[in-house]
Amino acid sequence: MKAHWKVIIVYDSNGLPGFEKGWGFSALLASSTKKILFDCGWDGHILCRNLKRLDVEIGEIDLVVISHDHWDHIGGLTEILKSADRRKLPEIVLPDSMSKNLKREISQRIGTRIINGPEKLMNDVYTTGVLGKRVKEQSLIVSCGKTGALISGCAHPGLSSILESTFRITEPKWLIGGFHGSLKVGDIPSSVDHVVACHCTVGREALKVALGDRAVNGAAGMSFDIC
Repeated sequence: MKAHWKVIIVYDSNGLPGFEKGWGFSALLASSTKKILFDCGWDGHILCRNLKRLDVEIGEIDLVVISHDHWDHIGGLTEILKSADRRKLPEIVLPDSMSKNLKREISQRIGTRIINGPEKLMNDVYTTGVLGKRVKEQSLIVSCGKTGALISGCAHPGLSSILESTFRITEPKWLIGGFHGSLKVGDIPSSVDHVVACHCTVGREALKVALGDRAVNGAAGMSFDIC
């Protein structure tokens, strides 16, 4: 039986009432049995307080996946490590492009999995592998039979490159996360029914005008049932 997955925005430059906001991005991918934290924002105190508002304990998180090593995506990791029960530390999935010294420091504190190419992380959930040239980054793919989602930290490698990897796994109905300037209306595949533009995405209002109800300006505290 296929799992039902939802994506909750935990950290963003916007926030629903009761949620703190800050520069950076984090999203929680959750099913009835698994929880994956994708990126950690830059301020771990905000991250942990927002998780608490969502009634999510650090010890419930199975995986932490880091998209790339910019501070607004990894800064909150130190607070996650401090707050986690030592007996229930999640595994962390790091891109191989991260600095050797930083990978070593993190691996001394927590079990790590280093990612280079595309890889299955658990049932229904995959990484694109590390993409890009100037700024290298991995994204998350969720495959739910006939539907799926792409979750991006910043999309530094460009949307077309990330989608090429995504379409090998699933036909995405959802695009969620930060996309800098790569989220042009004409480049969004026809398969996509929902765009949740977060964090660094340029032109959010223009996307909303062009796509109508298909586009949402993301904010911490928002939750989306993706399958």
